[in-house]
Amino acid sequence: MGLILGLDISLSATGMAIYAPLTNHFTFVDLIRTRDKTDGEELDRIHLIVESIQERIGKDVTAIGYEDGFVGKNAQASMSLAKVRGAVAFAFFDYRPYSMQPGQIKKLCCNNGNAKKEQVAEYLRKVYADDVARLGIGPFNDKHLSPNKTSDIYDAMSIALAYKRLLDSKI
Repeated sequence: MGLILGLDISLSATGMAIYAPLTNHFTFVDLIRTRDKTDGEELDRIHLIVESIQERIGKDVTAIGYEDGFVGKNAQASMSLAKVRGAVAFAFFDYRPYSMQPGQIKKLCCNNGNAKKEQVAEYLRKVYADDVARLGIGPFNDKHLSPNKTSDIYDAMSIALAYKRLLDSKI
């Protein structure tokens, strides 16, 4: 099995994490911020997200998992997010991107489908402490405009790990 890319897709900050199943280590994490890099036009932001992912993944990535978020009260935001997910699924069609529900990700990642984001991050910080330190990931921070926001990175890590465990369960 090659590398697994986990994506926490958003119009403002998309988290990425690459997981190496053979060594049980995370090899790369990043946060793609688009709120400050475009004039706010939806298609420009979607293009920037897809282009940024393409630039960062290598030929060794063989699988992509992403979170299929809930539909919130803001219908416009939900539609925009669906467009981004659709663009990513289309752009990376050859990888057969797989979407998972948040509860499924939490259950596969840390055995608790009702875990809070902070609990999932703490689990990852504990189990993958060496990777977290080597990759320079700080403590959990979900403040939207913070330069040290890490919640999307931890979400992407949990998605990659959950997808790996899902694939293992189907063998």
